[in-house]
Amino acid sequence: MNKNINEKKLMGQGTIYLMFAQTIFLGAGYVIHVGLGRILGPEKYGLFGVILSLLMVVEIFLIKGVTDAVSKYVSEFPLKANSIKKKGIKIQVVVSLIVFCLYFFSAKYIAILLKDQNLINYIKLSALILPIMSIYSAYIGYLNGKRKFKKQAMSIISNSIGKVFGVFLFVLLGFGIFGAISGYIFGVGIGLVAATCFSIEGSKESNDFPSTKLINFAIPLVIFSGITVLLRNLDLLYVKALIEDSKAAGFYTAAIAFARAPYFLFYALSATLLPSISKSFAENDILLTKKYIRQSLRYLLLILLPLAAIISATSTNLITLFYTTKYVAAGSPLSIVIWGMSFLIMTVILTTIINGIGRPKVSMFIMLPMVPIDIVLNYILIPRYGLQGAAAATTITTLIGVTVAAVYVYREFRVLVNPISFAKIVIASVVIFLIAKSFSTHGIFLIAEYFGLLLLYSGLMFAFREINKEDIEVVKGIFGKAKPLEERIEPF
Repeated sequence: MNKNINEKKLMGQGTIYLMFAQTIFLGAGYVIHVGLGRILGPEKYGLFGVILSLLMVVEIFLIKGVTDAVSKYVSEFPLKANSIKKKGIKIQVVVSLIVFCLYFFSAKYIAILLKDQNLINYIKLSALILPIMSIYSAYIGYLNGKRKFKKQAMSIISNSIGKVFGVFLFVLLGFGIFGAISGYIFGVGIGLVAATCFSIEGSKESNDFPSTKLINFAIPLVIFSGITVLLRNLDLLYVKALIEDSKAAGFYTAAIAFARAPYFLFYALSATLLPSISKSFAENDILLTKKYIRQSLRYLLLILLPLAAIISATSTNLITLFYTTKYVAAGSPLSIVIWGMSFLIMTVILTTIINGIGRPKVSMFIMLPMVPIDIVLNYILIPRYGLQGAAAATTITTLIGVTVAAVYVYREFRVLVNPISFAKIVIASVVIFLIAKSFSTHGIFLIAEYFGLLLLYSGLMFAFREINKEDIEVVKGIFGKAKPLEERIEPF
């Protein structure tokens, strides 16, 4: 019992640390996006957004597969952690150099596909981030597998703060988009230094962990993650390619900057869920595995759905508050694509569960059909509906993905979210969505409206008895302030 309580507390604390780090990451991203949106204007800001999207697609070959493989096997074989870390770094260095060369020398052809020769030199400069990011990601996987979530969070925060400092230093010195890209390279370099320092440990561990094991686990994850990143970025790339208005990409970049907030915020949950599920399943503790699944999905929906509802209902006012009225065209697509990004993070959490039990190929095959679906929908909907069509394409595609993933997890474990809990969360979220739609506030008053809506949502959850004393005790337990947890309290 004490072991299970400690495991629950560790996962809860880890999620809090990483959600805090992701909050800093998001905050840093918004400072950069809003600042550059105002400084550069819609057209140049759109170019910057396209470069970031391209970089995210390319980076996925470096930041997910081996990173998760290192995390999984470090958590399962702690006595071989140092060996696993070294093998992961070696793999990352080799792969990153190959990807760097392919991306750098393809810059001209990518620019032709996107119908903008101005992108060539920006693409070449952005390629420099790839080797640094690859090594940084291996260290992050090691810290995650060791479940040193606080140190992992501090590494992420160092990266985020470094990016903000670097971007605005170089942009304000007059380097424009080149300066913004250089700032991203600087930030990742700071993150790498921090992660390296946190990963230094004296060790007499066995050095016999096979690289092939990491690679075999990583390959389907890379494909799976590549699909995930494509789904986050294909809409913007098709907007750039299919809409002639040079400002359209800038408007859509502003929309997805807010729409991705739930994805990045709750990605922290997947980071703590993977090693926890891997460990409990490897120890054949199916009961604890089921509890992790049920409670993780419940807390995800409890926070995610009201946030998505509020952003969707107030999208135009939110955009103009931060980006000014020049970006008002971004409001309508944001109201749609926020649901697409919410469905996507739900899919990621569900497939993280599948990866945790050692079946990354299943996750890959769940996600694989989503790419052609998204491509077809973008081709059909963007010419007809413009930015709203791009947002709808992403949302329809990710809704299909979360449905398939949920069916698979339920078939394997016979557990998801309690239907009554799900109904209560949906009803409360619909209520605050309708209220937010009915009352329009602008400027700084929008923040007060958000605060009031979240208070109302919390009140409804207490009234429905969905949030109760047990949840409060769990939260207190995460911070070490609770009375001893009894077995009746569900784990986080």
